[in-house]
Amino acid sequence: IGAIVRVQALPTVTTPEFDALLGGKQQFTGTIVRAPDVRTGSQQLTVELRDEQSDARALVLLTTTRYPEYNYADELTIRGKLAYPKDVERDPLRPVFHYRSYLAVGGIGYVMYQPTITIVSHSSGNIIDRTRFAIRKWFRSHIEQVFPEPDAGLIAGMLIGAKRALS
Repeated sequence: IGAIVRVQALPTVTTPEFDALLGGKQQFTGTIVRAPDVRTGSQQLTVELRDEQSDARALVLLTTTRYPEYNYADELTIRGKLAYPKDVERDPLRPVFHYRSYLAVGGIGYVMYQPTITIVSHSSGNIIDRTRFAIRKWFRSHIEQVFPEPDAGLIAGMLIGAKRALS
């Protein structure tokens, strides 16, 4: 009964329009709606996809290469395979990590790995968020210039909430 309650408590993050497009290579348009999560060799982008015919929208987590850099509110054309997030199985002593449920809490229902991305336009989002993310990025780069890793990561994590630095 606990599993039933858990499933009912999760928000609905998928749509029939996007579910029909799972598996095959598709082309989408979308906007980066959160600050990119930049890591050592990759970055994760939270993008709101739009289906032009039905006006359906869904959040997808894109995992792509570290460069080129993307910014909040960039308009993108994305080509790749849309998929559901897969749970991560660990060794027998540790439980399965429910990645799909973890992303659903943030409203993300789909993932794409290494899609082809083209920037259509820059900076079309909320000016307050754009400014906040730009200041955060500037501050992070200056911390990395002054302090070596892992100190820079710990300081950035404590001062500006940079999650990547603490993992």
